[in-house]
Amino acid sequence: SMVVAWVHLYRNKLSRLEVDTKKLQEEELRRTMAEARSQLLAYAARNNLQKTLRETLDKVCKITQSPIGFAHFLEKDQENIATTAWSQETENQFSQIIGKYNHNTISKAGVWADAVRERKTIIHNNFAQTPNKKGFPPGHPQISREVIVPVIRNKDIVAVLAIGNKTTPYTNQDIFMAEFLADVVWEIAENKFNEERLLQSEKKYRYLFNDHSAAKLILDAQNGNITDANPSAATLYGTSIEQLKETTLSQLLDRQNRQNTKSLETLFSQKSCVCQQVHVKSDGKKLYTEVYGSHIEFSGKEYIHLIIHDVTEKKFQEKSQEILYKITRNSMSLTTLETLASVVKDELGKLMDTGNFLVALYNPQKGTLKKLFLANPDIELDQWSAEKSLSGYVVRNGQSLIQKKEECLSFAKLNNLDLPQILPECWIGVPMISEGITPVSPA
Repeated sequence: SMVVAWVHLYRNKLSRLEVDTKKLQEEELRRTMAEARSQLLAYAARNNLQKTLRETLDKVCKITQSPIGFAHFLEKDQENIATTAWSQETENQFSQIIGKYNHNTISKAGVWADAVRERKTIIHNNFAQTPNKKGFPPGHPQISREVIVPVIRNKDIVAVLAIGNKTTPYTNQDIFMAEFLADVVWEIAENKFNEERLLQSEKKYRYLFNDHSAAKLILDAQNGNITDANPSAATLYGTSIEQLKETTLSQLLDRQNRQNTKSLETLFSQKSCVCQQVHVKSDGKKLYTEVYGSHIEFSGKEYIHLIIHDVTEKKFQEKSQEILYKITRNSMSLTTLETLASVVKDELGKLMDTGNFLVALYNPQKGTLKKLFLANPDIELDQWSAEKSLSGYVVRNGQSLIQKKEECLSFAKLNNLDLPQILPECWIGVPMISEGITPVSPA
């Protein structure tokens, strides 16, 4: 009986030892899993998506003692594979077919996809005897055993982790590790996917914003402060992006537009709109604009995205044609050249500086122009040939001419014409008929 009692005590002691050992092993396993997760999260913070997935799968294979391992990430349709990652050893073994061979869609895939179809972990410890398995493509390494784990989020299978070819059969402990690590793989991959999407979104935004030829501003919808501006906007206003970001939209408006707040109210109150505004550049020059505004939301805050088109040239041409029409109409109704000259000067003064305003008489017999009135006393001019002058070109052709300084230079060179002593920023020539004599009024 003493022997029996001793054997019983020995067995109880052995059982307690086994339990303690098992607990220690489980604690060690959990510690290993936790350390692996921490290390992989730290690695992911420093590296891109592909490197992170490779490192993650390498660690999974090392922990599970599996020579091969891969992860498939599924599309929302649960049928197609969006991305695949391989461990380094797997890629070494599969190097002849990676890039040439892609796994089929889930509905056509082999037994590995049973994990998706059955929505549970699949284990094949004797792959050769697995029913319904399909053949491998040429160059595909042999699979002796495998564990396939689906990762399910919100009822969708988002990823599949596969490990294989362990030298001994996979156990329940291996399945536990594989399922834990599959969740870690998805956790890391999801974070990196979101980072990549955010990065691509940022690149797209920067391309559409920074590299766009149109001037663009981003306003705080609450106070009108400019929070961002693209290089085209800085060029348009003749300043820097940093200086624009220290400005409000109302500060860009000219005084008259600032007092008339209707266009600003429209921009801030309507989700999208188009309005015309007169802005002021850094050098004080007026900038006629068409402003396209749309409200956008980012990180819970509302902004206004503005696309600003410079229509100064268009407005100048429209105003020029209007003034030329008035000048031509007045030339037919006024009785004296002095009165006409005064009207012309006043009309042109609405458009430009008339400090170089000139009225000249054209003599077609002699082909000359003679000064009738000249606003600038510093210019010595009395009579000159109409053949090679801009004013002569206008009167000989009977057509008005409106040219910016750069255009004048090109036009004069093309037509072999002499330029005025002082070439203004804008030159306008208008042929007028009065009492049978044709004077020309350039400014």
